[in-house]
Amino acid sequence: MSRHTAVLTAAATFAVAVTGWLFAQSDFARTSDRVDRVFVTNLANPQPVKGTVEVGGTIRHGRSVAMPDATVSPAGREEVNLLTDGGFIDTDGFTTLVLSIQGQIKGRPARDGAIGVILLPEEEPFLRAFIEDGQIQLPLEAVAPVRANQDTYFSASEARLPIAFPRYHVLFYNSTDKTAAVNLFAYLTY
Repeated sequence: MSRHTAVLTAAATFAVAVTGWLFAQSDFARTSDRVDRVFVTNLANPQPVKGTVEVGGTIRHGRSVAMPDATVSPAGREEVNLLTDGGFIDTDGFTTLVLSIQGQIKGRPARDGAIGVILLPEEEPFLRAFIEDGQIQLPLEAVAPVRANQDTYFSASEARLPIAFPRYHVLFYNSTDKTAAVNLFAYLTY
């Protein structure tokens, strides 16, 4: 072996040794020899499980609800007898709702207004107040402002709302002077 090869071999060996020593000194390569205390609390029969437990696939966090193409005639929010009925949204078991609306006005409105959706709790006291006195109590809402003689498409900013009831009645309103096709989008999460 020539002297030049011997020097290169020694230099390479030294470089590998230094790199290995530096790696061994780093936090990445260290393991703890310390013993930590761990406390385990066994609850008295919290939920007994029998058989095989298996999680197959993705565990979903929510559910999407779409109500497309509701035809909403002109009627302001305060005209409770003329609101457009949109059906119901079942929210049982969910804690949060992301609510948005989008749509198109059939023609250009002559005056400013708003198109909105009201989710009224489907519970007897709230329905009675609505039917007997026209009161909208504890609603969840999304509203899209509409300007006169502007584009015919509209949308409301998404509203993230807490859910307090297992079911809501959907009501639409339209304070412009033109009929609108409204798409409701709701995303329910736990």
